[in-house]
Amino acid sequence: GSIRETTRLLNEAGYRTKKYHSRRGLSQGGRRFDKSGVHRLLTDHVYVGKQQHNGQWLAAQHQPLIDEALFRDVQALLARNHVVRPGRRRTTKHVFLLEGILQCKCGASMTPTWSRGRHGGEYRYYDCRRKRDDGTCNAPRVRADDIENIITQRLIRLSEDPALLAHVLEQANQGNEDQRETLRDKTNALLAKYTSTNTQIASLVDFLATGSTSTSVKERLTELEGQKAELQQALDNAREELRELKDRTANIDKTKEGLAQFANAFAQASMEQRKQLFQLLVDHAVLGDDKVTLAVFEIDLNEKPPALEGARGCPNWWTGRDSNP
Repeated sequence: GSIRETTRLLNEAGYRTKKYHSRRGLSQGGRRFDKSGVHRLLTDHVYVGKQQHNGQWLAAQHQPLIDEALFRDVQALLARNHVVRPGRRRTTKHVFLLEGILQCKCGASMTPTWSRGRHGGEYRYYDCRRKRDDGTCNAPRVRADDIENIITQRLIRLSEDPALLAHVLEQANQGNEDQRETLRDKTNALLAKYTSTNTQIASLVDFLATGSTSTSVKERLTELEGQKAELQQALDNAREELRELKDRTANIDKTKEGLAQFANAFAQASMEQRKQLFQLLVDHAVLGDDKVTLAVFEIDLNEKPPALEGARGCPNWWTGRDSNP
């Protein structure tokens, strides 16, 4: 009943994480499960029909996938299996500012790792997960200090160069408008299909109301009801994407203010606090052969305490391209 054993059984059975494409078109997922991922699945209240709001898990509109009693049993089992071993030697805790943020040019995540040098020194790196998993990527690992410093300096540079920031935001807003136009076309096409399907359903219902017991008509009605549900879900998703895009229009003054506060806060923060700052500000960073591409959240650090306790990412973001020196 351990996380380790559950992870091993999932991987041996051929199960893999969900495949999807990010907003930037990068391929994600489809990998072997790890212990942390399995733990997140087993402890996620979303699967019992809840969603988080203001730090509390509340009933959501979606249907639960598992029974809440079973979920409670799993949490109890996890708690019983969590054993703290007194006297166990503690290793140095390495903080990686870009953990979960940095991506390889191949689309895979860059995972944190570290090694100990010949004279006892410890060195932090980011390495392509795909290269480590199956060797299909040849990207070299990068020193964590180097790439973290490059991205930090890029953010500071943006805050100090209004012309560059304005240019980047203009490009981002144009990209968002192009995406909105595509989504509008997609939404209109889905709505037309939904209306047509609904009309066909109404006609079949009227036909059955006359007393017909045709099996083929009933089967067709069931098929159309399924199509209607799928179209409704697709419509909801497209409309939600449109709402998100509407909120992504970047404001140069607000973004510049957030970046300026980032520079001041970063200089005084501990490594853990710096990691929280990166999580607040940077959506993702893609490491290419000769440049780093950033997608950055629009934030207002005036609303966050210096320690950033309980801080959450904001929904607005814009993308900036900046080449390494």
